[in-house]
Amino acid sequence: MKYKLSLNEIEVMNWDESVLIASIKELKNEDFIVIETEPPLNNSTFLQTMYDEGEYTVEIRYELEEDFKQYSIVVKDIDMVIELFKEYYNQELPNISSWEDISAYMKTYIERECMGVTKEMSHPTFLECFQDDIYYSQECEEGPFGSDTGFDVFNYIQNEIRKDEDCENEEEYDWDDYPKSLMESLFKEEYIEPSTEVSDEDLKIKKEIYYSSQVCISVAFTLIKVYGELSEELMKQCILAVERLNYYYRLSNGTSNVKFVKMLDDLHTFTE
Repeated sequence: MKYKLSLNEIEVMNWDESVLIASIKELKNEDFIVIETEPPLNNSTFLQTMYDEGEYTVEIRYELEEDFKQYSIVVKDIDMVIELFKEYYNQELPNISSWEDISAYMKTYIERECMGVTKEMSHPTFLECFQDDIYYSQECEEGPFGSDTGFDVFNYIQNEIRKDEDCENEEEYDWDDYPKSLMESLFKEEYIEPSTEVSDEDLKIKKEIYYSSQVCISVAFTLIKVYGELSEELMKQCILAVERLNYYYRLSNGTSNVKFVKMLDDLHTFTE
């Protein structure tokens, strides 16, 4: 049995149990430590913990034939954390009967081809925060996937993730510039970045701004649906894009669009 110890993604060399214990004791806020096994220890491939504000979130992973299971427990007692890692190091698995099964939150949710937008293949966090029908409609123009542009973006990203292993982990792919690159490569149009200010010049290119906003919104919602998370920068862009579409709606109708308002409320709830 071979073990690999990493601290904040940096491998620790020439370590033993005493180094493992010392490393756990020295963890600071948002530090994390991982011990990996090769071959798996009764299907378990790693045990890890992250320290934050006096609490340790400990997680263990089991690899199955075509799936995986990951469990988590929050611990305040450092001695308990040390004991869990010592036992794992000595090839003894923890009793996970009281641990939370977080497997569903760790998975990537890709729709089966030609199935459209479904709740079945949506990340649990997406299902919790975005429950309205507009988020699953292929006909609601205001929804993230209801316009032709939004649905094209949704399908394009899904296909990219299927074929590109780098996309399988949201953190390993730079999505912040994706609305711009997608607008230019897929639609062959200039991307107009979302902004809180709308000038007279903007009104002259309202159509271009409208399509750019749709692309940005669809990219953001697709990533939340797949991964259950979104970068702070892309979330900011998405909120600005929805606000801009709502602004144009108010110019034409004298009042806000209830669907855009709903999207903004849900986006702000997601970020809390």
